Amino acid sequence: MLTDPPTSPARYRDQVVFAAIAALVGFAVYATLGGVYYLLAGLLIANGWETWRRMTARARAPRRAPDRAPRTGELPVYDRARPIAATPARIQRETGNNPRV
Repeated sequence: MLTDPPTSPARYRDQVVFAAIAALVGFAVYATLGGVYYLLAGLLIANGWETWRRMTARARAPRRAPDRAPRTGELPVYDRARPIAATPARIQRETGNNPRV
């Protein structure tokens, strides 16, 4: 469970902290309560720390500014229900490329 990629940290420093938390909590639970639940308790607390670390890292990450939305006149709006045939006259009219002028 400690080495499972989705639940363990990716960076080495975070892996060391994760393992230390799991070991210390597991030892404390075993020393105080005994039984076989010490491994589960250590892993549960370490996963809680990893979740907290990811949530705070995501909140601290700089947000990217959204891309500028196109203005109304920049892109032609077509009705998707009725496709428009691209005739040479229509292309010349929309692009302004008229060789006869």
